[in-house]
Amino acid sequence: MHPDPVPPAHAPHLPCPAPARRLILAAALLCAVNAAHGAVILKDDFSAYGTNSNNVNLNLPATDGSPYSTTKIRQSGSVGTWSYLEGGTDANSQIGNPATNAGQAGAPTYADYLLLAYTCSASSRLPINEALVQGQPLTISFDLGTVAAPTSPDNTWWSAFRLGPLGSTYPVVGGDADFAFLYRINKGVQVFTTGAAGVDIPPVTSSHFTMVFTGSDGTGSAFSDKGSRVALYSGTTLLGRFDTGQLTQEFMNFSVQNAFASLDNLVVETGIPDFVANAFHLTQSAFDFTSGKLNLTWVSEAGKTYQVTHSNTLTGTWQPIGAMIDAVGALTSTSIDFVETGKDFYRVEEIVPGPIVFDGTQVKQDTVNRQLFLSDSQGKLQLRLNYAGRAVLDRVQVNDTETIAAGTGACTGVQVAGNWVTTRTLATDPVVTISGNDVTLSQINYGVGGVNVSETWVLHTGAQGIQWDIQRQYLSGGLVDDTYFPGFDFKSMSTWTAGMLDTGGVAWGRYLGTNASYGAHSGSVTFFKDADCLKITTLPGAGTLAASRFSHQPSGAFTFGQTIATTSMAPKHDLRRSIAGVDLWKSFQVTPGTLRTSLTLEAKDANAVRYRGNLTGIDGAAVNDLLDTIGRYGVIDKTLMGGNGWLTGYICLHEPFHAEMGIALGSPDYTANMATSLNGWRDYALQSSGRVKSRWHHDTSDNTVPGSYDFATGYYECGWGTLIDSQPDYVINVAEQFDLSGDLTWLQAH
Repeated sequence: MHPDPVPPAHAPHLPCPAPARRLILAAALLCAVNAAHGAVILKDDFSAYGTNSNNVNLNLPATDGSPYSTTKIRQSGSVGTWSYLEGGTDANSQIGNPATNAGQAGAPTYADYLLLAYTCSASSRLPINEALVQGQPLTISFDLGTVAAPTSPDNTWWSAFRLGPLGSTYPVVGGDADFAFLYRINKGVQVFTTGAAGVDIPPVTSSHFTMVFTGSDGTGSAFSDKGSRVALYSGTTLLGRFDTGQLTQEFMNFSVQNAFASLDNLVVETGIPDFVANAFHLTQSAFDFTSGKLNLTWVSEAGKTYQVTHSNTLTGTWQPIGAMIDAVGALTSTSIDFVETGKDFYRVEEIVPGPIVFDGTQVKQDTVNRQLFLSDSQGKLQLRLNYAGRAVLDRVQVNDTETIAAGTGACTGVQVAGNWVTTRTLATDPVVTISGNDVTLSQINYGVGGVNVSETWVLHTGAQGIQWDIQRQYLSGGLVDDTYFPGFDFKSMSTWTAGMLDTGGVAWGRYLGTNASYGAHSGSVTFFKDADCLKITTLPGAGTLAASRFSHQPSGAFTFGQTIATTSMAPKHDLRRSIAGVDLWKSFQVTPGTLRTSLTLEAKDANAVRYRGNLTGIDGAAVNDLLDTIGRYGVIDKTLMGGNGWLTGYICLHEPFHAEMGIALGSPDYTANMATSLNGWRDYALQSSGRVKSRWHHDTSDNTVPGSYDFATGYYECGWGTLIDSQPDYVINVAEQFDLSGDLTWLQAH
């Protein structure tokens, strides 16, 4: 995988002659090739030359011009005179230790590396900025070993790299724009970027790490005020691409926590490594003369789009053959009809779709690629519906911003016995009917594990948005683990800051690490980031209920998956709404019959949606961000509000301000849910003695008074002692809630 592509001046070709028909294949390398090789800024092999020293600057060139023997200089490059700043205990940072196994190559006798032990750091004072890279990508690579220290056998301890302000030694959430990752003893990796929780990556096989820093579009400099992105590799395997916030002037830092770490073969240079620039190539081709089919396989990147093209000559016009192909893995294959023209050249191109341009037409059809383009009347929300052996919204453009993951998009599906089947792959094309502003897809048929489904979609393009009606017919029943009804895969956790729910709560990506989920009995959600906003209003069919799951997929995608069922979804793990994994809800039974749901999608101006008036003398934008994230985070689910929030899963009934939060939020959803939550406090926490149980938790892990935990409702007495304030605080919250709602009948019931 490699930085986002731009067309090159030429492409390499793979000749493949075929008897009886002249067939030539060409692998078109369309990738970002800002000079594959650039200038070396810094190279350090940490050579100790037989000496063991606590001086991490041993054998560096002198900055004052003093003479050094050339055989005793370990560092080179255009700024090879820059030194390191140690942090922590000096004795824990060493050059030339011949005995300690710190995960270095040839351990334990290979001494030419930088040893970091227990808890310490080494920061390069080298300022990495636009002046150094001069408009080019920046590549940093090194070998990093991590092993357990004798006093700390925990295999989750780590070594770390950070590109950030000098003095910022450890990866943290938030703060200045930066990038960091942990490399744990168990070989797992955790990535941190500005304002985001750690992204967990499964154990890697190579301890050689490479980072390619570019602008946010995958090209050029990361320091030129065009946004910043980094691609992280273990060996030649891409671990992920991460947006960091705008990098300006940064310093390298290496650190360790309760472990031994070795650093070696550090290289800082401009340009892109060959293994990145040359990653895209054909791996296999075959021609079937009987069927007239050409079969191609190439190295791909999940989520990227590819197109097979052909031409009679290498200098002629290249024409597309078949539909564009969205990759879902590291290899992609296709079979196309051979075009008889006497001589043919074929190539595979990586496509970078440009913005969908609105020309005033709300429904357009591309019969060649089997795609439909749908838009609201102003072009603020534009969708692309792909029906080539699938039924997927593979583009969702909000105010000219692409939000959806191209490879997986928005679709429907079911999971049975641990196996997913979705409309991303169908045995036959759906039947498409267009009537004015209405598009109907019928005969969307799929099934797994004995549960067979037939769906009809109707999409109506209106003035302000697009309505998506889904009719699902269960042809056969069974036990369903999960369902997309529908499910959206957004590009990454940075696509949206958060999603405001119709419970008054928030799905906040900050608290979703990789392969983690949050769910609630919520239907509608309003996603926002900066000025962009996607409002999804869900109206389940009669007799059905909606539940939502928000997941950070291992692929990096941010999934919003809805379930529509005739029964309320029950948490699978105790009463948890937040878990590590995606199996949030218990399996549920479906029976033959028809269920319906209707979603209205609207592109909004987030500033208008979240406007709370002019807050004179303070930062109104910051206040809005605070209220729509932290202010809503205490809403765990419908009827469950207050306290720490859904990640830790506590409600503290001994706090008086939960209802008052509704004053600042100005959210009818929050105020309505607070009323039902107080109903729950009355029904399940208020005891006959008048004593109010002081806590709710999603399991029994708190210090709980024995016998007081209600496994059905989650309310209990805290074992820290009698918390007398839970009684007056219940009264205070009820009074404050009445001040907001003015509902006298509700008040009289409390």
